[in-house]
Amino acid sequence: MPGMAAWREIVQTRPITALFAGHTHYGQIANDGRHVYVATRSIGDPEGGPAGYAVVYLEGDDFALTYRSMEDRGPVALITHPRRLVLATNAAHIVTGPVEGCVRGWSAAPITAAKVRINDGPWAEMRATGDMTWSFPIPGDTLAKAEHTLEVSWTDANKARARIASLFCATAPDVTNPYPLCEPVVRETKFC
Repeated sequence: MPGMAAWREIVQTRPITALFAGHTHYGQIANDGRHVYVATRSIGDPEGGPAGYAVVYLEGDDFALTYRSMEDRGPVALITHPRRLVLATNAAHIVTGPVEGCVRGWSAAPITAAKVRINDGPWAEMRATGDMTWSFPIPGDTLAKAEHTLEVSWTDANKARARIASLFCATAPDVTNPYPLCEPVVRETKFC
């Protein structure tokens, strides 16, 4: 079994998308500007919050995740492109011009409505591109150089809804550095 030095060498020299830890009492995502670290609240939180699991999508350079509690029901939606800001680790994850946004999901019933909006703009219909996948245009060339909110809403044939919001960054092509983040920010705990 490798020691700590061997583990550090692996993490520092290999292209790692994310490091996951389960069986924890809290849920948090941290990005040090190079790697993403995910702790999933899988056994319940003594400070509040039910047990659950992470739903993760990873294909090519697209990486998305969400937390589902054991009590959650209905469809699941993940914004797979652009990357959520806390998951952005290189320049390719920053929107610098027009781009196709992508959403992937799962539902026991057919999706009857799939909508998207940027910031507080109007809701727009998404275009189905495959089995439980949708896309939509993001006018990255007209967005302000800033963080933006991308919001997706799905409704299935049983009238169950999935709604997810994601922060992404838009900037000029010559300013494309992601930055370290943590979500949620924890300022205190009763146990540490």
